[in-house]
Amino acid sequence: VNDFTVAFDGTNYTITDTTGTAINAVGGLSGFDTNPAANIVTFDPTAIAAFNRIEINPNAGDDSVTINSWRGGAEGLTVFDDAAEGTDTININGDIGTAGNRVASNNVIIRGENINLGGDIFTSNGDVTIGGTSGVTLSGASTVDAGTGAVTFEQTIDGMQALTVVGGVVHFDGAIGGGAALTTLNATGSTVRAQAVTVNGGNMDFQADLFIPQGNLSGTADLTIRRSTAGIQSFTADDLNFIQPGFTSVTIGSADTTTLTVGSDGDNTVLTGSVDVGAPLVLAAQDIVIGDTIQQNAGTLTLRANNSLSFGGIGAAVGTGDVRIEKLNVGGTLNVIGNIGEGFWGANNLIVSAAGSTVTFNSGVGSVFTSINATADTLNFNHASAVAAQGDITLNGAVGLSGGIFSVGGSIQVNGNTTLGGNVLFKVSGGQDLVMNGTVSGPGNILVRNSAGAPNQIRFNDAVNISGTFRVDANGLNTPVDIWLDDVTAADVFARASNEVYIAGSIVSAGNVYFIGTTEFGIAIPTDHLIQSGGAANQYIQLSGPVMGNLGTENVTLNSGAGRTVLGGAISNLNDLTITSGGKNYITQPISVANNFSWTVGVDANGIDDRLILAGAGSVTAGNNITVIADVLQGATVGGNLLAGGMTSITQRGAGN
Repeated sequence: VNDFTVAFDGTNYTITDTTGTAINAVGGLSGFDTNPAANIVTFDPTAIAAFNRIEINPNAGDDSVTINSWRGGAEGLTVFDDAAEGTDTININGDIGTAGNRVASNNVIIRGENINLGGDIFTSNGDVTIGGTSGVTLSGASTVDAGTGAVTFEQTIDGMQALTVVGGVVHFDGAIGGGAALTTLNATGSTVRAQAVTVNGGNMDFQADLFIPQGNLSGTADLTIRRSTAGIQSFTADDLNFIQPGFTSVTIGSADTTTLTVGSDGDNTVLTGSVDVGAPLVLAAQDIVIGDTIQQNAGTLTLRANNSLSFGGIGAAVGTGDVRIEKLNVGGTLNVIGNIGEGFWGANNLIVSAAGSTVTFNSGVGSVFTSINATADTLNFNHASAVAAQGDITLNGAVGLSGGIFSVGGSIQVNGNTTLGGNVLFKVSGGQDLVMNGTVSGPGNILVRNSAGAPNQIRFNDAVNISGTFRVDANGLNTPVDIWLDDVTAADVFARASNEVYIAGSIVSAGNVYFIGTTEFGIAIPTDHLIQSGGAANQYIQLSGPVMGNLGTENVTLNSGAGRTVLGGAISNLNDLTITSGGKNYITQPISVANNFSWTVGVDANGIDDRLILAGAGSVTAGNNITVIADVLQGATVGGNLLAGGMTSITQRGAGN
């Protein structure tokens, strides 16, 4: 029986047989032993020419070999285990080489019936082989790094410790963690082959161009399967059956994956044919192709691509958890190809995260999504169909919109400038809001309608400048409660509210302007407001309800050119009110301003009988001056109806000019 210990003190190796048995120092050690004890060999490795390896052969009996320390950067180690010579135990308590000073001259081969690995092994591309009939027990956190050399564990590995293995070809020929689960496992190589693996508490990471799982993988933290160099990865649902439920997440692919393909297994039944790893799933690659259904259940499916994300065939997320679309690297454009949120898709929350980048959806988005929350520098929705969801839709960033936005039961909010790619329809659910926090511009019409019930607020909080019509209307049914507008420039402007239309800026139309509900000016600075129609005789301004200012300091100009200005309600709490119109115009409700009031109807010698008619409850009260000009000024009431704190100027050109 031999019990060997090996230690290096910085100058000399000392090999001791603690049983007292004499050591036969043969081969290159002959003549270099400086220790007089028969059971101890001490030598200076630098004194031995071409010294590159220590070999230990315990021979017959139940022997042990304990490595307590090692000189880095030079010699390898071979521990023999001859058949039928007893049960040998090998203890690796110290490091054999270090990351900065690797074993450079030879391989490391350790064999014995029982192996306890508690130190690190580093070689400069030399092979590492660890074998024992009873397997390896980790007695401490260990790293085995052979560079591009092969690493082979010939038997099982157990122990509640962390293990990191790096090599060219890495083979685990026995089960890992079957007797006592590891705390973490990291294996990197051009090829990694593994039997059954169990890790408890920490992550499991396989980084290999070719990963060969020959048993089930079980864990309680994160599992990652990725390439070690650039190239493709692909799998079908059947290919991932080795992944057992229990991981907190499963990641397949990385930035080194050029194209990651989820292929069809031929089973189009969602229950039996879907990719299902029993955990939240992350797919990462430069380009991702989804050709089969993915069952993420209530977990999150993350699709992290850099250039393109394509959905074909029955490719869909069929669970109810979140679906995250993420840009792998900041910058550039991620193109999403294929319809999402319909067909096999489940009631997912769609989350897009691509700050600093552009995401372009080239096909339909919705409508079975529970909600949509998308963030990018630019979000392009190029398909003619609307972006749709059952609940809230929030878009953060500049938005290119070609179809519209529909929400069945939630609010819509866009936080960024929107560019139209054509006619756009917004459908807003009853009791919910549409909030546009950014400019809206481009060719096409804007139509805002209700989805089910009366919307709460419709808010365009920045300038709208479009070539088509701007219309907020539910045809009188389920009318929005309030409408908030900043500057609006359009071919035609129509807004119907059951309560108020709030104007923070100016409204300029190439056609008509028609507001139904109370119109209130001055929700934000500036205090000067213009409403202007196209100016032709058949192009009008109509404010059907009361008109008021918010602070009383607002100056309002209504200019319908040769067209009529129709006021259906009382006007109050304004500073100045200036009206220019043509044709027959009526004052039927009280008008009250703090400063000046002016209404000019038509121009001289235009051949039109331009009239201003005061009737019903119509009157004008101004804190300063009143100016009225028309071909005919017609009063249909008895008594005073113009009251000015300053001067009243009345100009009647005469009928027919």
